[in-house]
Amino acid sequence: MKKYKVQHKTVYEYEKNVSSCHNLLQMVPRNSEIQEVTRHSIRITPSPSAYHEYSDENFGNISSYFTVHSEHKTLEVDSEFEAILSPRSEIKLEESLPAREMRKLLKDFREPMDIFFYKGESPRVPLRKIFRSFAFPAFKSNEPFLIGIKNLMGFMKSEFQFDAKATNVNTPVEKFFRLKRGVCQDFAHFAIACLRSMGYSARYVSGYIETIPLPGVEKLKGADASHAWVSVYCPGMGWVDFDPTNDMFPMDRHITVAWGRDYSDVTPLKGIIYGGGKHSLKVTVDVDEI
Repeated sequence: MKKYKVQHKTVYEYEKNVSSCHNLLQMVPRNSEIQEVTRHSIRITPSPSAYHEYSDENFGNISSYFTVHSEHKTLEVDSEFEAILSPRSEIKLEESLPAREMRKLLKDFREPMDIFFYKGESPRVPLRKIFRSFAFPAFKSNEPFLIGIKNLMGFMKSEFQFDAKATNVNTPVEKFFRLKRGVCQDFAHFAIACLRSMGYSARYVSGYIETIPLPGVEKLKGADASHAWVSVYCPGMGWVDFDPTNDMFPMDRHITVAWGRDYSDVTPLKGIIYGGGKHSLKVTVDVDEI
């Protein structure tokens, strides 16, 4: 069992005054069987004129809506929380159904609805034959499905490189596939596109991962980052998380904030502003075990 403290600071600096803004936040983590949120706070500067926290009806994520009606040239959002993570049960890959049987079951699967909901295209995840062709060799018909997931991560590890400068938040999956490099968001979107193109149900998970510096190297403040991975549905086992960026099945270092069809459903902060002109954005994240 581990306890983490996460601090996520977002600062927008505007060229001109912003007269007002309307924003949606998704920075408060979910509670689950393996994750207990013991404390959370959101501090917004300038103070919002209205603030409302709620559970969204589509995915059950904790969302916050706020407006700022006072003029400002800087918007700062500080999210801080503490959460206790219990170790996930060891995943027995060989106990999952064969890939062919999985496809057959999911073809006519309708209940519960959210499993069917995560099978189709979404704003940032298209279904394409090229994605199916990439992933198909990983899933041998009579081999356990989760062995296929392990193989898919291995294929991606050998084919793609992590490169923080190669893509941005709006890079399409097809471009990532051509570039063969990108960030965790790209890795997650691509893995989901592969799985859905083959008829499986997969969702995008946003959160944080504890980073461990090399021996003798001091951990830098603010140097952590948000993270993204994937959850795939396995009949008889439920939703199983895997991290294609790091070629691993998460245990006790992945802190879940939200999940949805893709990044557009779980964006940490988005909104509409009136005025402002050009702007700069700075994000700092600290994930510490306490």
